Amino acid sequence: MSSKMQFNASTGKYDLIVGGKVVTSSNNASFVQRMLNIVQTAVSTSATLEDGTTEKGIQVSGIITGEGGLGKSYTIMKTLKANNMVDVSDISKFPAGSVLGSNTFIRVKGYSTAKGLYRTLYENNGRVIVLDDCDSVLVDKVALNLLKGALDSYDERIISWNADIKDDDLPRSFNFTGRVIFISNMAKSQFDQALRTRSMMVDLEMTAAQKVERMEYIITSDDFLPEVETEVKRMALDFIDSNKDSIADLSLRTLTTVIKLVVAGGNWEEMAEYLIC
Repeated sequence: MSSKMQFNASTGKYDLIVGGKVVTSSNNASFVQRMLNIVQTAVSTSATLEDGTTEKGIQVSGIITGEGGLGKSYTIMKTLKANNMVDVSDISKFPAGSVLGSNTFIRVKGYSTAKGLYRTLYENNGRVIVLDDCDSVLVDKVALNLLKGALDSYDERIISWNADIKDDDLPRSFNFTGRVIFISNMAKSQFDQALRTRSMMVDLEMTAAQKVERMEYIITSDDFLPEVETEVKRMALDFIDSNKDSIADLSLRTLTTVIKLVVAGGNWEEMAEYLIC
């Protein structure tokens, strides 16, 4: 699926076009370019040949970083699914004996030890592995060494666990053929230098105005609070837009909070101003 940024002379805005459809527009070219980078990271990280083998020259890892609540996870998950990738994070949803090929991905969220990471890489070899807010593996020296081996540029990416293995089902080493996407709130400078050089890195920072533009795109999505009417979402967004410069921690979570207040009714504007401004 192709993706590109294109200037629209009729509107005077820059459009992000994915698969022939405009998914967001902005007067700010750098904002659209960052959105494009996120899409391309997810697409390139999941790219495989028709026979399931890894395509040469495609980055095996992507890092999406930036403050929380910017929709990083939302964008990555939606883009992977838009590229016909199947989420197998909850294996219980699939019948026993199901054949899950290379067009699958798993999302790992939360804490993991180095040993847990080794098991995740082994059990999901060949897949796209999304490590979402799994920052423990980014600061653990043993886990970092595993990741450096798994994401190296060699044709064979052998990773090893030479400590005692009590689990008979885990080998001491194997050739990792999968791909990894990191989603983190950590600053770019906090990432290990070797990991940065092995990855396509998107450092997502937005101004308040750009965050509002991002929210404007998201409220039009069918899978964002589908039970809430569009008019209600628009009321919440208009309130946020009018107060964006006084909101200390503006994020998509702010939008969700205000929408819930609008739904609750009453003097929601006064309550919203008290809670977020």
